[in-house]
Order: sequence, then structure tokens, then C-alpha cells
Amino acid sequence: MSNQTTTEKNSWQVYILRCVDGSLYTGITTNLARRLQEHNGQTHCAARYTRSRQPVELVYHEPACDRTAAAKREYRIKQLSRPQKLALANSVCEIPNPAHDEPTACNSTWELAPDRDPA
Repeated sequence: MSNQTTTEKNSWQVYILRCVDGSLYTGITTNLARRLQEHNGQTHCAARYTRSRQPVELVYHEPACDRTAAAKREYRIKQLSRPQKLALANSVCEIPNPAHDEPTACNSTWELAPDRDPA
């Protein structure tokens, strides 16, 4: 799921999920494994957006030094176009995170679903 072996407990992470319909969801958390389970309906804490788009797959995450930094980065990612988010998930983003030299991405690469509009 990640190229990091472990995520420190209570360290903030910004993440992007790919939903079953091909759409992307961006969020923040201190526990990626737990939050992924929540998004996939294994608890009653899924975000409203992902409840009807399960299962979801983690396609990108990066660390943040605190909640404020995570929320700011989440906002910046949400402002990106779909192709830019896809590039970020594939680790070829042209919009670097000023807080880190390189983003942390999942090992898998993926393309647009064939029936989805890239915009």
C-alpha cells in the first residue's frame, strides 16, 4: 500500500484515494490504515463522499509536520486539476511540496478509467 514501511502514530498524513468509480478523494489523517478501513466501510466513519464509492484504494500519501501543515497541503492538492492529481499520485508532479524535497507515493501506477472524463 505504501513505500514507507510504517507510519508513525499521530504523525499527520495527506492522502489521495481512488474510488471505485475512478474519482479521487483527498484527505488528512494521523492513521492511514485506520482511515482507509473507515473509507472502505469497515466502520461507520466513512466520509460521505466515499460511502457510495467503495471500495477505495490509497494511491498517494505524504507526511506533514502538524495538522495545520496537513490541512494547507490538502487544500493545495484539492485545487489541482485531475491530471495534476494523477501526476502527483504517479510521482511526477510539477507542483512540489515546499515542506519536503520529494513526495511519498504508493508503488502502484494507474491510469484514468476508460469511461471517465479527465477534467
